[in-house]
Amino acid sequence: MLNKALIVEAAGKINVVDTPAPEPGAEELLLRVHYTALCGSDKKLYQGTYLAPHIYPIIIGHEWVGEIVRVGAAVSDGWNIGDIVTGDCSIYCNNCINCTRNYRNHCLFVEKRGITKDGGCAQYITVNQRHLYRCPKLPDSKVFALAEPLAVSVQAVVNRISPDELHKVRKALIIGAGGIGAMAVFLLRDEGIPCIVVVDTIAEKLAIVDSFGFSNVQTIVTDLRDGAISDIGGFDLIIEAAGSGFALQKAVELAEPCGKIVCVGHQKA
Repeated sequence: MLNKALIVEAAGKINVVDTPAPEPGAEELLLRVHYTALCGSDKKLYQGTYLAPHIYPIIIGHEWVGEIVRVGAAVSDGWNIGDIVTGDCSIYCNNCINCTRNYRNHCLFVEKRGITKDGGCAQYITVNQRHLYRCPKLPDSKVFALAEPLAVSVQAVVNRISPDELHKVRKALIIGAGGIGAMAVFLLRDEGIPCIVVVDTIAEKLAIVDSFGFSNVQTIVTDLRDGAISDIGGFDLIIEAAGSGFALQKAVELAEPCGKIVCVGHQKA
């Protein structure tokens, strides 16, 4: 059985190719991919500007949802053919000291699906059962392709800021309205933060945030060099989700005394 896959062969070179369909190992499941979302990281891998460890050639895609079509011989009970699932981007070893402390995203031997290990832009992929999560049944499974950026937003804030401190935040700034930044809007809304400002250099991204219709969310097209948000005042919480070194510097300037800055973008050294 052939398996069509989208492969970045080198910077600036991308092709759809036929590869052999993968065979699941004993603790793996074979999945038919339904949808794969494209992240800014995928664009940077193609452009050759991605800063973190990566390899070529690579089947890109770490935000995906699919359906179980075959179960490995040693897979535990509870996984069934036809289940809709999504999975981890970070492929952790589950044995190193960081994994045993539940810091799995900081595994000493971590691989990144779609970045250092083939990802979800293929008709079929295999995934170890420990990296899978069952999705609720919905008429359209497409939304679960965004589970990974939502998880990044949740963990970035919840793992770094105590509930007491988070509930004191009155004004928050999100820099970057890509998948992670947009998902952070829902997170901060759920936390009851009364004023949320989202900035980006691309108006189309902010238009998506505007389409949510949240009355306490303001969007501004800016690269933070023009003083466009200087009148708004300091922020108690800033989420830097653009991967911009300059944006991180500006975050320090825009934060209130004792404010919190959470950086989820890759920065140049």
